[in-house]
Amino acid sequence: MQALDSHDHLLSLHCSYKEGAYLQVIDARGLPSLTIAFQAPLLTHKSVHSITQDTDMTWDEYWTFLSATGEKLLQRRFPYITHDAAMPEYGRQALGQPLKVFFTDPYLLKEGKIPGITCIQALKGGGGVFGSAIALSHFSRFFWNQKVSEHGSAFLFDRKARLLAHPKEPAVSVIRRGSEDDIRYVDIDSSQSAEVRAVAHLWRSFDTSESDQAQLIEIEGSRSIVKLTELSRRWGVDQVAAIVAPVSDFTGYISVMRQRTFILSVAALAVAVFLAMLLSLRVSRALTTLAGEAERV
Repeated sequence: MQALDSHDHLLSLHCSYKEGAYLQVIDARGLPSLTIAFQAPLLTHKSVHSITQDTDMTWDEYWTFLSATGEKLLQRRFPYITHDAAMPEYGRQALGQPLKVFFTDPYLLKEGKIPGITCIQALKGGGGVFGSAIALSHFSRFFWNQKVSEHGSAFLFDRKARLLAHPKEPAVSVIRRGSEDDIRYVDIDSSQSAEVRAVAHLWRSFDTSESDQAQLIEIEGSRSIVKLTELSRRWGVDQVAAIVAPVSDFTGYISVMRQRTFILSVAALAVAVFLAMLLSLRVSRALTTLAGEAERV
């Protein structure tokens, strides 16, 4: 629970065990959708979801709702039959590769039907998996806080050309399809952002062997530097991180520094000239005095 308190991007943490046991802690984060999703009491701060086997070998599911002070507000108990559901497919994949961290494709988290992803890894010893749910909106906030340059930005998309996170443009939303909710994505080719559309064009001709090299492209008549990084190489996800910054941000900075250097140089020269004049006056006065003394002699 302390991890949830200290990391606001986490919606939940869970452990899922091969024999069927399950434990999940969900932080409400002040989101009404989370409270409504689990029919939790109004003052719920955290929800604890567990699946355990009783002494009579039957499986039961518990929902326990806690206040901000840790007080138990309510607990519900249900018989649980199909405990295999506690170990999703990506959990079984993680068990097969215990040293690898898995990231799921975006989906509607059951924590309030919020678009997000799950990060999961096998527990030491292989008895189960540990996972965390992260809302996609966190990535947009993360990119918003990244100061690439004065007018630069960073964003995230996947190899299906879907925009996942952007600091200014809403990348995903929840829509109703028939009787179920689904995620609607912004296609990078039809994004409102000229930067995203230009990056989409570059990405389609992107050479993965040059993934560590910056590219220079034209965006609405201005040159920009673009850096694309395929995250699949590092974290096993099918996503691409893009960083875009206008060249003028850097040349403008250089111009400002040149101006400041020139001003400082002129100021230093003025001070030097002033000190030289003072020194000259002192020397000339000394010479005049010496000349007068010589004439009297």
